[in-house]
Amino acid sequence: MALAAFTACWAAYYWYEYSKHRQQVSIRATDLGADLETRVLRRKSLLLQLGDRIDRTKWAREKMQPRLEMADLQINPSEYLAAVIFLGVFTFLAVYLMFDTPHVINTISALAVVTLVPRSYLNSRRDHYLISFDAQMPEVAVLMSNSMRAGLAVSQAFEVVAEKMERPAGEVFNRISHEIRLGVDMDTAMFRMLERLPSEELRLMVTTIMIQHRAGGNLAQALSVMSEAMTARFKLKDEVQTMTAEARFTGWILIGLPIATVVIVNRIMPGAVAAFVTNPWGILITVLFIAIMTLSFVLIRRVSTIRV
Repeated sequence: MALAAFTACWAAYYWYEYSKHRQQVSIRATDLGADLETRVLRRKSLLLQLGDRIDRTKWAREKMQPRLEMADLQINPSEYLAAVIFLGVFTFLAVYLMFDTPHVINTISALAVVTLVPRSYLNSRRDHYLISFDAQMPEVAVLMSNSMRAGLAVSQAFEVVAEKMERPAGEVFNRISHEIRLGVDMDTAMFRMLERLPSEELRLMVTTIMIQHRAGGNLAQALSVMSEAMTARFKLKDEVQTMTAEARFTGWILIGLPIATVVIVNRIMPGAVAAFVTNPWGILITVLFIAIMTLSFVLIRRVSTIRV
């Protein structure tokens, strides 16, 4: 128990030192014009070197880093992994201290939290990022339409959007403008943008630009009409969200209420949870209860999710 607590505190401390040291080294290396390999050589701590090795793995570069960028988290995969490990240790200790359950139950609880919570958090952050981006798309379409009416090319219209819009739209279009200035073909740059940001509104705009670019037509007028259609669509989405808010709130209550009840019962009758989960029938009932609650939550979420 004491060893687990010490390990958790040690991991949290070194994670903090790792992030602080990485930021300081990055600033110094940038000022001196050093590249990433130079920064790595300047590391002293074995833990920091391990973090760099994790960041250079295929899993971190191709799978985890894009997910963190989509979730709008300015951290590295190694920092994310450290946070997940800390969450698992914290959950293990919390369950043990609150319910005095066997270590097998504590381990299962920690694994369940580590499996579900980080993934749900990343998905929630990604959805929020996409919603924020989509909400800016009508204004983006208007800016591009006005720019093209003023005689600017599509690539120059991207630069106008990057300059005028705040993040996330400004950041996204600044990146595609930078790629085009470096010589990347515009179609290729737009496809890369869609791969990084799977937004339906953005896909519609990119498709319109590519069709108008190849077949000809009044792209400025098409973007203006698109902006009006997006605005009407977002109003409808807001109405749907308002109508389904009660159902979505009910789903979260369905999950939170049993957990609160178990905590209160264990406080009133210490050891009740430990005695229940160590009994075969208690384990069976617990598994069935969790399965039914999960199924109910999923059904409520699907019913209350209406795509517009």
